[in-house]
Amino acid sequence: MLIYGKNPVMDLYKKSPKVIKKFYVDLNRHKDFLNQVDSKLVFPISDIKGKHKIMQEVHQGIIAEIDDPKQLNILELIEITKKRKNKTIIILDRINDPHNLGAIMRSVSAFNGAGIISSIHESAGLTPGALKSSAGTWMNVNFVQVNNLSNAIKTLKENDYWIASAIMNGKETLEDIKNFDRPLAIIVGNEGSGVKKTLILKSDLTVSIPMKSNTESLNVSVAAGIILFIMK
Repeated sequence: MLIYGKNPVMDLYKKSPKVIKKFYVDLNRHKDFLNQVDSKLVFPISDIKGKHKIMQEVHQGIIAEIDDPKQLNILELIEITKKRKNKTIIILDRINDPHNLGAIMRSVSAFNGAGIISSIHESAGLTPGALKSSAGTWMNVNFVQVNNLSNAIKTLKENDYWIASAIMNGKETLEDIKNFDRPLAIIVGNEGSGVKKTLILKSDLTVSIPMKSNTESLNVSVAAGIILFIMK
């Protein structure tokens, strides 16, 4: 996988230099780059074919090649949560904007959430854009992609999780559910249409974020951040 942008690449190199396999750099723009990294890993940016879609991004003349980010399966995530104080999982229902996914990953990392479960279908994955938007926090986040969210919810329930859908007119507030004696997985929905009705019906409860009456809704990454902050 390729990631791009001066700050995301250099931040990753400083934190985990062994993760980076190669740098592709415009040395006309970044003449001092060879002094900052292992020069044996540096190649001209022209080595990446011009039609590669990453060349259409604002890469700032610095791109790095890394191994594909590790993803867990749902049982591995559940096993990890057993050893954690904060067991809150965020379930993403058709979050297809990679920038929103990246921002949600930042919140999961910042507020010590247990992880993210997302669908493979109609959803952003761990793309270069999502990794860039996560500002390097993707390395700290347990991430699971599944074929079917309904099946994932069933597995979570079988492992003592309660499921809450975050919707506009939820019956509970976050403060109401914060101290439940069972772990919670909270579904946040698509940027336009919210949580699917089929997933709401499979939930044990619905929850909402109190807002002033003149505010219709929040961006999904903002909503997820508030949820994670309160549940931490």
